[in-house]
Amino acid sequence: MTGRAPALAGRCTRRWANVYTRGLPAEVRAARRAELESDLWEHTHWSTAEGRRPGRIALEITARLVAGMAADLLWRFEHRGARRHTTRPLGGGDMARLMKNYGMVALTLALGVFAISISIGVFALDGDRRMQGAILFVAGILMLGGLIAIRSGVRGGRPAIALGAIVAGLLGVWTVILPIVALAILIWLYAPSQLRREPVRPA
Repeated sequence: MTGRAPALAGRCTRRWANVYTRGLPAEVRAARRAELESDLWEHTHWSTAEGRRPGRIALEITARLVAGMAADLLWRFEHRGARRHTTRPLGGGDMARLMKNYGMVALTLALGVFAISISIGVFALDGDRRMQGAILFVAGILMLGGLIAIRSGVRGGRPAIALGAIVAGLLGVWTVILPIVALAILIWLYAPSQLRREPVRPA
């Protein structure tokens, strides 16, 4: 890549790919990363040929990263879910808890993507608050990465989500809504529920 800013945006995109493909078969991860590398190369060189400045190219790459996070997680869940088979039918109570669980996963995903989106806006528009933007970006990554960790059966997913939600709630306390959402996520994470226990990998 030409320029430090596009290179940094590319590294962030690759690291996110490493996070959401973790635990998948090697050939699936390799194919996804090869697709990403091709996309980054084409975007950067096409934009450079069009005469766009490095800062704008980096912003475009980052915007595509954030906009595609939900789709990346959906892709991850589909590939992970394809390897699992459930034979026990769900009863009415189980189904209600499962739907509540999906709702909270969606809420956590939304907060994570929102935090990252806001952090990018802070970087682009407010140079005096770049540190806050960086912290908010990390908070969003923690929440999204924590969801993947729980889904993959990797320990540490809940604390990561909790930390990210707390940070996002504190930095967004002026909105009133963000602290409430963060509190709801914390209650969901640590309220007793069989369906939300992180699975433990067999020895």
